[in-house]
Amino acid sequence: MIRTFIACKIAATPALRALHADLQELGRTVRPVSLENLHITLQFLGDTEPELIPQVAQAVTDAVAGHDEFLIEIAGLGVFPHLRRPTVVWAGLQETEPLREIATALTKPLGKLGFQAEKRQYKPHLTLARVRGTAPRELATYMEQHPETDFGSEIIESVELYESELTPSGAQYRVLARFDLGG
Repeated sequence: MIRTFIACKIAATPALRALHADLQELGRTVRPVSLENLHITLQFLGDTEPELIPQVAQAVTDAVAGHDEFLIEIAGLGVFPHLRRPTVVWAGLQETEPLREIATALTKPLGKLGFQAEKRQYKPHLTLARVRGTAPRELATYMEQHPETDFGSEIIESVELYESELTPSGAQYRVLARFDLGG
């Protein structure tokens, strides 16, 4: 079994780099995502039989068909599940309709392959950090200072199928397949 997910890679804008540095200063309980690993998850698959990869790839090919490249705006900060006990720090996204359409198009064919659809409604976001244990008070202050801060934009040119390997130093991602948008 390999651990997989489907996502769109995001390049670190100068504003995201500055944000990453700020998050690193908040202490050991706030663990920023590596700048090289920034992505917008469309569907987390989890444990996957390697022989299913061609069928997953076909589902992604079909889901992106007819979608051209598109621009998303990265703005504002939030946390899951709530600020009193955050576990994930994220940046908000605007112009997300194409992401929602692709994610929705993946649900049925991946379900036929045995992958469970997310029970919650799909909310596109950019995960920036994970919080382990009690969040420092400075995190809440930082969040209050950046509810709508513009962190730049990104042209989404492709969707990737990733393998994720969990290591003590964090997740290591490897692209298994890339699906270009716009033909």
